[in-house]
Amino acid sequence: INSFSDIEVVPLPPTSYVGGAVGNVTNDKSIIIEGVISKLKFHDPSLSAHSKIGGLIGSINNSTAGDVSIKNSKALVDIDAEGTFFGGIAGSMTTNMNMATPTDTVYGSVVQGLILASNTGNNNFRGSFFGFAEKTKISRSVALTTIEGKTHLGGAIGKSQEGNIISETYVKSTIELTSSASAVYYGGLIGESAGGGPANQAPNLSDNHVNVILKNVAGCFTT
Repeated sequence: INSFSDIEVVPLPPTSYVGGAVGNVTNDKSIIIEGVISKLKFHDPSLSAHSKIGGLIGSINNSTAGDVSIKNSKALVDIDAEGTFFGGIAGSMTTNMNMATPTDTVYGSVVQGLILASNTGNNNFRGSFFGFAEKTKISRSVALTTIEGKTHLGGAIGKSQEGNIISETYVKSTIELTSSASAVYYGGLIGESAGGGPANQAPNLSDNHVNVILKNVAGCFTT
């Protein structure tokens, strides 16, 4: 709480679970991040495929228990590497949020910076807040980013699995495809919305402001 981190990672390929504040949260442990400013630099010009890289948290998997709360925090990201599940807040985020009474996962927070692809390989699941998300709520937050990749690229979330909520949030982003693929998903807020959980709930999007520039997107799918 009320802390600052400034981290430059020199990755040993391949690298997984890297976050400006926390690398990995699992086994349904609670985590509270409030008033934190994190500055993360993660560059690798090689073809090594990294995974689950986040401005604050590499990955969270709290599917059955444990609270997740990120409030009034700021993530400054400078990521330029190949790989999957990259996000300004977290590379991958799964919570056990009760969809009947949802609480904020991310509130009053800011993501600013670059999530780039150093090469044209397997650069999937990238978003300003989350590369992958399930049962999360983003509220009254801001994203100012540039995102590059191959598929599943979103101004807020690369891939939304189920039960995600985005409300009263401002996204200004440039999204650029770095290579072609047989099926490409990208969107101003969400790259792909997919069900699959017991609730199979589509994302709830309300009162957001989106200003997104899409580059090299001819012949692709948008959501």
